[in-house]
Amino acid sequence: MRPRQTTGDEEGMGSNTQGTSTQQARNKYAPRASPGAIHAAGAAPASSGPAPGGYTVQLTNRANDRSQAPSQVLSPDVLDRDTGDTKGAARPKSTERTAARTTARTTARTPKAPSPTLDRVEIGGGRATFGATAGAYTAATPTTASSPVRAHQVRAFEEGASEPEATAPTGKALPLTTALKTVIRDADRALNLIALNDAFNPLSEAVGPLARPSEIYEGKAFIPVQQIIGGAIAQLPPAARDFVARLLPKLNAARLIRGPAHQYRLDDGRVGNRVVFYGGDIGHKHIDHVVQELNKQHLRLAKQMVHFNAPGQGGSVDEILSDGVAGATHVGGFSAGYREGVPVSIKSDWPSSYGTLYEDNENYNASLFAIDYQAGTRDRIPDANLAAYKSNADMWDAIAGVVVPFTDEDPDFRYQDYSYNPLEVHDQASIKSVAKDLALLNTDTFLNNHGAFYCAEGQYVVANLGPNALIKKSVFGRSALGHLIDTFQSAPGVSREHPEIGWQHLLDTHVIDEAQYRSLAETDRDAIYLEWIPEEIEPWTAFRPFEKDGLIARPMTVATMAWALLRNYVPRERVAGAILDELRDVHKKAVLTGDREAVDALKILAGSEDPSSEAGQRVLEQFASQAATGFLVSILSNEDFRDRLLDQAGFREITNDADKDAVHRMYDAFIDTIQANATTSRADLDRAIRQADEAFGKLEVERQSRDPGTGDLLPARKSLMKYAAPQCFGFWAQHPELYGDSQTIRYVATAMHANQSQEKAGEWRPREDHFHGDDGVG
Repeated sequence: MRPRQTTGDEEGMGSNTQGTSTQQARNKYAPRASPGAIHAAGAAPASSGPAPGGYTVQLTNRANDRSQAPSQVLSPDVLDRDTGDTKGAARPKSTERTAARTTARTTARTPKAPSPTLDRVEIGGGRATFGATAGAYTAATPTTASSPVRAHQVRAFEEGASEPEATAPTGKALPLTTALKTVIRDADRALNLIALNDAFNPLSEAVGPLARPSEIYEGKAFIPVQQIIGGAIAQLPPAARDFVARLLPKLNAARLIRGPAHQYRLDDGRVGNRVVFYGGDIGHKHIDHVVQELNKQHLRLAKQMVHFNAPGQGGSVDEILSDGVAGATHVGGFSAGYREGVPVSIKSDWPSSYGTLYEDNENYNASLFAIDYQAGTRDRIPDANLAAYKSNADMWDAIAGVVVPFTDEDPDFRYQDYSYNPLEVHDQASIKSVAKDLALLNTDTFLNNHGAFYCAEGQYVVANLGPNALIKKSVFGRSALGHLIDTFQSAPGVSREHPEIGWQHLLDTHVIDEAQYRSLAETDRDAIYLEWIPEEIEPWTAFRPFEKDGLIARPMTVATMAWALLRNYVPRERVAGAILDELRDVHKKAVLTGDREAVDALKILAGSEDPSSEAGQRVLEQFASQAATGFLVSILSNEDFRDRLLDQAGFREITNDADKDAVHRMYDAFIDTIQANATTSRADLDRAIRQADEAFGKLEVERQSRDPGTGDLLPARKSLMKYAAPQCFGFWAQHPELYGDSQTIRYVATAMHANQSQEKAGEWRPREDHFHGDDGVG
């Protein structure tokens, strides 16, 4: 593998994150003028009919009604955006999409006079729920001067409090030793609030200043409650719809909710973050200290690079979904080794130039995760095995670093974009296949059989090879890898503290070439000691891993990646809470001001009960839950969003219409699962989604690759649509119960630049480019 010069493109699931200037960022989130009445062109109810005293509404079931217009849900800004392939070519829009955009920009009709006989609407109907909550959905920032969003924040976490919600992170962070506590500190006590408000608060115009430093790790989402409620009202019978629609001008356009987008369950039970600093006078010393201390526990690190200064924090739902990566654009790794008798931090990255957190990485920080194999099994693993697994993973990292290039060097031009690159390891059979081909030490053979690695894939593969594909002489002794290890071990003076002698010997004896040696040295992989794993060491599977395929975490499908993003930023419960709070606030105001029109309209939504009564609240809670689910379903159902998501997953590389139809059916079934659980508990919803994702993950599709030498198309072969994108590592650490139950990936700390530390408070000077994403870093 040749060293690669960074181009400035940062890796994520189908995204090259681009920064904006400070002024652009602030203008982007500035309050907009109210668009007036919200258009809510929802589908007609599935069934409706008279009931004693009024009307009964059977809410639309998306599974049975495909006549809705989901493409009206997202904003015109998103619908107008080119959604072409990875080379930037615009994808032609159909006439139906054009018509949908035109409809989405229209405004609602003036409500008719209320029916004098209307006094009751019953909300209910089993699995039935609202379909696409259509509307002219624009960036949901404050739209009324008298009701700024900041007055309607739904606080996710209070300082120092445990988070009781079902959506809070459950994965337990790695407990800190005394030695680790010397460089890892609580985020709120260690970070400089002045610096963060200047450089890490792109939503300041709408939300106001950060009150606590740790707020930069919270996801912030503007929920268009007026639009959502309008979309739900549009599905009522005409008389009810026209009367209740008079509520719309009385509603705030949006409310702000916060979620644990980049927060974790700490070892003291709190949800929050810990920080370790780099840059300035500290340089890489504190990170090196963490790496060396974790080595004593036989732990390697994964490094998830995140832009907390802008895309990681959120905004409107359109902006949260725009690139699909929650601000995470790269995953690399660290491990401990020796060179010339001195401890060294091995930098495991694809591409190899992304290994160090540099001085100028001020606005491109990193979440650090320990790969803790003991946390991933039911049975206790002997210490000797854990040490062997760590050493084995390091060795596979060195071999893969030599053999497997980053995706931009893949001879098949279609796989040079990481977003089209299929995940190679997804079960025990694929682990063995990848290990067998890596052991050949032949790049062409590996590319032909598997393809190159995107950044996060490299970390996922190496972490899974570590405990599962043990480099024993009985298995690999006669392979090219066996010759490599024996030659390394024969070097005069080589030892665990002096592995550089062995690598130099491999170069001198022409077992590796200059380019391979240089690639290893530039990432400090020449600090890895090569040895045979003892024959008596049992693989990880002997200790009953939680994940059924013996993986560190279950790979994600495109559906679960999208759902995980929504779950972190716009969880159903919080969206429903925002809707319910909005209705409660409007009712309180209506009672105080004597607004009988609003009181009567809310009474209709409450099933003729007093909206403030227990019975009325139960009906409104069901209304809010169904409306929230309909909103999330409408996002996932949106044709442009779905097509962008599937294109990023290589949908266009599928060779036949039957497989493409199968993907669409599976995606629709996933959405139907969400809708069918509109009012179930979070546990039931998560269980149902797991089952749907299991089915999606088993779907094989036919794709084609090219001969690396001739460029000719090879026969098509089947592959799974599974991924380990950069954002997945954070999701896995937060919610292991959703992705195979394995707690192998454990949060350690968030690496922040020294200029963001409390010690720099007196030296802070604002810069004009703090909302730029630093290019070529990681």
